[in-house]
Amino acid sequence: MEAFSEDWARSWCQALNGDPAFRAAAGVWAGDVTLVMTQSSAPEAPQRSVRVEIRHGECLTTKPAPEPEPSEASYVLAGTGTTWRDVLSGRQNPLTALMTGKLRLTRGSLVALLPYGAMARELIRLAIEMNASIPEGWG
Repeated sequence: MEAFSEDWARSWCQALNGDPAFRAAAGVWAGDVTLVMTQSSAPEAPQRSVRVEIRHGECLTTKPAPEPEPSEASYVLAGTGTTWRDVLSGRQNPLTALMTGKLRLTRGSLVALLPYGAMARELIRLAIEMNASIPEGWG
């Protein structure tokens, strides 16, 4: 299954809802996050995005889209296909990728996200467990 595809997004939401550790970690969260994967670091590079909406430990929706919808997203986390491949394979720690600029928070405040570190870890852990592939030519 390809990462950031409609099937991947739907399966990820189901995995989130079926995981007690995620539900506990996200119990006080009410918001959404959009993950953006660009084909390269060029400004006009093609991109894919998935928006996940979470309310009090439950994934309500996931919405893949060819372009992110920053006006709708509370937080947008973006990176190249290569970076997402490394994060989703478990080879790259997402926090390290964020701190080194491989992943970028393009909308929202990192400081405001800090209290939700456990939820973020669970989001990524479950995404890694999906064993998704990155589309050909994207990473």
